[in-house]
Amino acid sequence: MKTIAFYSYKGGVGRSLAVSHVAFWLLRERKTVFLLDMDMEAPGLHYKLGQNNQKISPTKGLVDFIGYFQREDKSARSLLEYVMPLEFTENKMPFWLMPAGDPFASTYWKQLSMIEWKKFLYQDEMLGSLLFLELKALIEKEYEIHKVSALGGH
Repeated sequence: MKTIAFYSYKGGVGRSLAVSHVAFWLLRERKTVFLLDMDMEAPGLHYKLGQNNQKISPTKGLVDFIGYFQREDKSARSLLEYVMPLEFTENKMPFWLMPAGDPFASTYWKQLSMIEWKKFLYQDEMLGSLLFLELKALIEKEYEIHKVSALGGH
């Protein structure tokens, strides 16, 4: 699986828009696309993916996936409840979005505030880093991603 990451330490520079344009270009080329919105403090990639005035409303996403891991001390066995299946209207190509979560849900902000990033990523055997590797493996397995994936991040 190839991974393309869009990063900027500054917000409002068009990162989500660039991710969506690259995703649609890849879909036109009939590539397999899985998008992951890692901009947890300002989630909005789902706004850029609506086509023909279609509104995309996430219910769960990456923050919920991490929250489950922290509560249960194990990763979710499936991504089904965290990923939204979508279809590119131009050629009916399927693609998938794992949003950051539902930013309008109070539980989203509560879960996000409970993530201790330094501890999660750098202490306790770097369990957060291992979780992200497991997430990548789950994406490859469940969505049979073998070509190209677009990964949008913060």
